[in-house]
Amino acid sequence: MPTQRIKQQVASAIENPDLRKAIRVMDNIREAHDVMWTLPAPILGVLRDELLRMAQDRTGPRGKLKQAWDEFAQQALDARTRERKGVLGLYQGIKRP
Repeated sequence: MPTQRIKQQVASAIENPDLRKAIRVMDNIREAHDVMWTLPAPILGVLRDELLRMAQDRTGPRGKLKQAWDEFAQQALDARTRERKGVLGLYQGIKRP
């Protein structure tokens, strides 16, 4: 991409407050995602419960967003459980013939 074109795009992005806000939102979502993966399981469980409570208190798009974060927290907890159980933990509960 030519240098002049890059300069114009950057200048345009800097001058556009809505674009800057959108970028901040995406950065916050990515950071929340990354931080959730680093939380210890007990704290992640409490966070999941709080997100579920918030999802039940809200309606419409905000409730759906809280519900999505609750589901993500649950998936992160499930992943932790699988890691803790190790490879053989994946097979726990399977009955042999």
